[in-house]
Amino acid sequence: MTPRPIITRSLVGLNVVAFLATALLGVSVIEPSAGELLRWGADFGPRTLTAQPWRLFTSTFLHFGIVHLALNMWCLWALGALAEPLFGWAAFLLLYLVSGLGASVASMLVHPMVVSAGASGAIFGVAGGLISQLKLRHDGLKLPVPRSALGSVVGFVGYNLLFSLTRPNVDIAGHVGGLLVGLWLGALLQRGSGTEPTRLSLPSAAAALGVALVIGYGAHAARRLHPAVALLGRAERDLAAGAPDRTNRAIQELDSALAHDSGLVAAHELLARAYGQGGRWGEALAALDRAITRTADDPELLFERGNAHLELGHIDQAIADYVAVLRLAPRAAAVHYNLGIAYARRGDVDSARAAFERALENSGNDDSLRLQARLAVARFGGTPLPTSRAERTGEPAPLPAEGDARLLADLRRQLAQARDSLESGRYAGATGTLRAVERGARGLAARYPDNRELPQLVAESRRWLARVQEACQAERIVAERRRATAPDCQ
Repeated sequence: MTPRPIITRSLVGLNVVAFLATALLGVSVIEPSAGELLRWGADFGPRTLTAQPWRLFTSTFLHFGIVHLALNMWCLWALGALAEPLFGWAAFLLLYLVSGLGASVASMLVHPMVVSAGASGAIFGVAGGLISQLKLRHDGLKLPVPRSALGSVVGFVGYNLLFSLTRPNVDIAGHVGGLLVGLWLGALLQRGSGTEPTRLSLPSAAAALGVALVIGYGAHAARRLHPAVALLGRAERDLAAGAPDRTNRAIQELDSALAHDSGLVAAHELLARAYGQGGRWGEALAALDRAITRTADDPELLFERGNAHLELGHIDQAIADYVAVLRLAPRAAAVHYNLGIAYARRGDVDSARAAFERALENSGNDDSLRLQARLAVARFGGTPLPTSRAERTGEPAPLPAEGDARLLADLRRQLAQARDSLESGRYAGATGTLRAVERGARGLAARYPDNRELPQLVAESRRWLARVQEACQAERIVAERRRATAPDCQ
């Protein structure tokens, strides 16, 4: 009678429970972000290589969405049903867990700055153990294993490794690391004969312990191989403490990290945050400029630089950075909110109110931001004070003469054309048209001081001119990072 694969079912159950628990706690079911899984134990060099080595283990029970989980559990169910009777429950569990740790260490050695999670490395280890056992057992295997099992497992491994090479987000290092550990353990575990499964005997346990020690040395080697990453992790911990002396120590650690690896973008970003935490916004801005030159289309870096500009009073530069972020992440509520603050400081009440309204629309589950955006909308949502005699007295404004009326209609038409030019990216044309509209509206307003439409037309042309300049500057920032031709903003 074939023994039931109890350990296989238990491992599948643990992975599913971990997925459901994180989903109930707010992690996306379809496509969780790296930051979400990082909070629950995903593998990440700056944290794993400093004070949280347990992430090497916990990361093997987390998954990037339900599709990732389903594919891995289907593979584990199929391979476990074959491997567990062959190895016995104890040896199979050891094979799975040690292979998972080996996969995590391999991932850490190759790309420590990538957040990784999933059971794939452990599953590849099970496949590797099966290949070793099926290849080495020449003693008339009588366990319920199909004759074609070896070829099927080898085919499974080959196909999945080739598939991993074609997918940019697949952790090929973890897959290969898990497979090698599985092959090694499968060869070292004492093999049974006939109908006997592999036994977890003292020699087998000693061999597994030796493999685990080698894996542990690999984790130690990762620290020596990536000193900048370890320093980054320590600086992150010091900065989170918030004390001034810890902030100064974090700055020193980040300077050391950048001395080891000047291209470590996360270190530049964290250094900027450390400077900002100490009120040193000029140095924070310089660090962010260096980071942005080393990476393309990173909305978080642009957002942080916009915040630094805002703190330094560089309102136009802050607005340009925020607009550039919203081109990359149009639903970022915090960016809309800070853009509203920048518009308000510039005195553009209408644009500030519109930005605060968009922040409110996109605030989602962020109760604090929703409250702040609602208060800002209420503050900037009042009726403007009357500015002309006609508005104060309620008398109808005098209409322009026939020729001036045609000029006013032409100015309205030009304003609409300028908006179309902005939408299609023709910034130079929009700029020239809006300046002409402003000049024409000012001339008419001087002749008809009580006409309430003309000051509004002047204000609207200036507001749209500011938006054209912001959009153009934002596109120039993106073009410079992509080394593309920058648009003409004049």
